[in-house]
Amino acid sequence: MSAQTYRDIFNNQFNLGFGSPKSDTCTVCDRGSDEDHKTAASAAFTAAQQDREFARNNDNVYYATFDLKKTLPLPRLSTGIAFYLWQV
Repeated sequence: MSAQTYRDIFNNQFNLGFGSPKSDTCTVCDRGSDEDHKTAASAAFTAAQQDREFARNNDNVYYATFDLKKTLPLPRLSTGIAFYLWQV
């Protein structure tokens, strides 16, 4: 079997796609089933882009983003299996 034949079978009959995984997605987005959630997320990203552009064009407006995901470690438990799993 030649390399061209292998490539043709692999690309056309297996129907595989390759790409970079998406980052900063939630579990609802990863499932890909909730169109209302996707619409709301898209609107939020568009609003953030507009705010960023507005701040870029105005000297007295600042645009800042913060990742606060790890600043509030909840639940803070001292006993039980959740405590030991939290340590990992």
